[in-house]
Parts: sequence; structure tokens; C-alpha cells
Amino acid sequence: MSDPTIEISLDARSRAAYLRLSGSAVGRTHQVQPELMLDTDQAGDAVGIEILSMQAFEFFIANQQDLSRRFHLRQLSPEDLETVRAFFEEKKAS
Repeated sequence: MSDPTIEISLDARSRAAYLRLSGSAVGRTHQVQPELMLDTDQAGDAVGIEILSMQAFEFFIANQQDLSRRFHLRQLSPEDLETVRAFFEEKKAS
């Protein structure tokens, strides 16, 4: 069973955000967009999301329902989304 806690890793050097959705092993990485990758386990369920730009984050937000259907991605909390948004806004400003 997957862990309901989302771990967010923010890497200022590479300007990347990674949201770890479960403790399951990554079976495959899907390139959704050039700067948006979604990791799934062997069953095809989302286990992680790598976001490399504000544009990719905005795409993710706009397409979250479709991605949820395609990859069994659970809804992210507003707090988790705000953490990622603030990270990319800070990087954009610097």
C-alpha cells in the first residue's frame, strides 16, 4: 500500500522539484512534456513527479485531471501545490 504522505524535494541548483507520491519503486518514467516527467510503478500508478520549470508546473496544474486518469495520480493538496509554485516563482525572480 502506498504512503499517503507526499515528500517534496526542491533543488535550487538544478531548478527542479520532485514530488514523491509513494514508497513504491519506479518502474517507468513518462516524459509528459520536455520539462515534466511522471514516474510510475510496475502497475502504472504514479509514484513521483519531476517538474523542471514554471511552464511545466502550469501545464501540470491545467492537466491534473487528465494525468490523474492516465496515471492513477491522486489529487495534490493546495499546500503542496503552493510549495512548488512558490519555488518556481522564487527561481523566476532570481
